[in-house]
Amino acid sequence: KTCPSAALMAGRQIWAARPLLGKSGRPSMPAHLGTVGRVVILQSGRGTNNLARIVETRKYLGQANVPAIKEMLLDLGTDLLPDAPSSFEARFDEFVSCYGKFWNLQTMTFVAMRLELERDITASAHAA
Repeated sequence: KTCPSAALMAGRQIWAARPLLGKSGRPSMPAHLGTVGRVVILQSGRGTNNLARIVETRKYLGQANVPAIKEMLLDLGTDLLPDAPSSFEARFDEFVSCYGKFWNLQTMTFVAMRLELERDITASAHAA
């Protein structure tokens, strides 16, 4: 099973998502760090660090009878989970299999961050 971190590192995944609130109900660290222009370090195990710049953010708070997780997965689709089948149910199952053991996904709110990887940051800096 490959969770989205491998797709992020390979540049196939454009968006990363994290909960807006931690288990305590307070703003989570990613919510504070998820601001446009910030450069972040992507880590996927030992020796696999990449730099990325946050170029866009979206908040998913949920709507009447639509949990934030569903709102987010329908909006971002394969940009968030590029290796999951295209149906909503398959994307939801993929997200749950990767993160569900850590979060109560039905009640969480999320911040999604569109990332530009280091090689893209370097290329755009040279083009300017």
